[in-house]
Amino acid sequence: SDISVGAPTAGTSCFGGASVSPEGGCFVGLNTSADTVPGTYVFVIAPANNLLTASNTNFSVTEPSLGFFAYRLGSMPELSSLDIAIGADPVVLPLTNVGSAEATGVYLTVPEKFQVGDAETGLTCPTASGDAIALNVSESCSVTLSVADGSGAGEGSYDILVTGDMGTVSNSGATLSANVRGAHVSIQSGLAIPLPNEGSSITEVTLTNDAASLVDWIPSTDGQYYEASGFQTTGLAIVDPGTDHPYCLGGEAVAPGGSCVLGLEVGDDATVGTYVIILSLSTNLATAASEEFDITGSLGFFSFSPSSITMGIDSSTQPQSITLTNAGGATATGVFIDPPGDLTVTANNCGVDGDTMTLPVSETCTFEIAFDGSATQTQEYVVLAMADDASVENNGHPLTVTAEGVAVAVQQINEGNPISRPAVGTQITDVEIVNLGNIEWIASDDAGDYQITPAEGISLVAPSTGDSCLEGSAISPGNSCYV
Repeated sequence: SDISVGAPTAGTSCFGGASVSPEGGCFVGLNTSADTVPGTYVFVIAPANNLLTASNTNFSVTEPSLGFFAYRLGSMPELSSLDIAIGADPVVLPLTNVGSAEATGVYLTVPEKFQVGDAETGLTCPTASGDAIALNVSESCSVTLSVADGSGAGEGSYDILVTGDMGTVSNSGATLSANVRGAHVSIQSGLAIPLPNEGSSITEVTLTNDAASLVDWIPSTDGQYYEASGFQTTGLAIVDPGTDHPYCLGGEAVAPGGSCVLGLEVGDDATVGTYVIILSLSTNLATAASEEFDITGSLGFFSFSPSSITMGIDSSTQPQSITLTNAGGATATGVFIDPPGDLTVTANNCGVDGDTMTLPVSETCTFEIAFDGSATQTQEYVVLAMADDASVENNGHPLTVTAEGVAVAVQQINEGNPISRPAVGTQITDVEIVNLGNIEWIASDDAGDYQITPAEGISLVAPSTGDSCLEGSAISPGNSCYV
């Protein structure tokens, strides 16, 4: 099969019927094709007309002497496919003629998605038919291929084709699959951000390189590729959240399954509604990403009046009255006052832990606060207004209470002059002590708290004029008593 006898291409045809003289000859043609099986055949002339005996001879059909393309470099293993990561360094695409004859008209057809570069070493394969070359037996050529950052190629397989002149190569049109790989990133879903009552809030948003990604994601450091979009974007911004998690705009590589974060800043001038965070194509992303988020109505918002207080640490200090207001846009639930140690809360209608209250919008509650007498040093204390997290924007709102002791100063004794010792008897020299603090000083009535060194021949007694410190009176700020 796939071989037959027919008219010759030249000479006198035996099929013409003409006589053939002794020692003369005629010709027939043997028709073979690419499907003819190589091997040994027998050509037979059967008896006919005046031919009395059959005649035969053997002949063989062999493999053609042609070029043959292989996607390999020299004697290295042949490539079954080529993996190319978006934005990564170029990879080498090699081609070698491994056949038994020169291949001519050789060139590659490369999809437009790829950037083609010259060979790193040796001969560069052309990528246009007009630049076709010849490849001798065992000769190689190559190109480099890459996919640009932000090209949006997506993952997929693209066929690269090699062409050679028919009759010089047996596998013209051989293809190689080039597999493009990029990062697939998802954005945290289900975000609902309350509109701030004042100023702005920053919400951390997580961006994850999907575990199925085959490459690290290299986040862009250009803020234009990260966007909060919607019908009204006033008061919205993408910022650094200032947390311990990697900031996406820092550009640190994110492995498959890893993540980085953005900060979504929402100002009090933003508008309630549904918005979209968009991650545009950049660096080595396979596809863009987007996720909706909501800006909801504002929550409750605590405000103290006064916003801070200063009190003396003495147990006799009068309690200070404090007003707590819900200045937000929603009812605060689970409200209570949480004081630190050394402070007592009385006359409290703002709730305590375990017995909370509800504070509607614009409503107030009050409590009184004082030191319990155990405080011993000047420092700041913090009283917290607590509530259910979901009902108040500034849960744990602080009231700063500054504890103050009293500073006093002993004025110049005898106007700075020496005291003349009396010749006989005793004499009294009045000493002024001034309260330099911001609260009342409760002077001690114990003479032992006022010391003289050395004390021989001198004692502390009531003054000859003025208010005596030894009476234990309350000395208001800036006023004095005497010993």
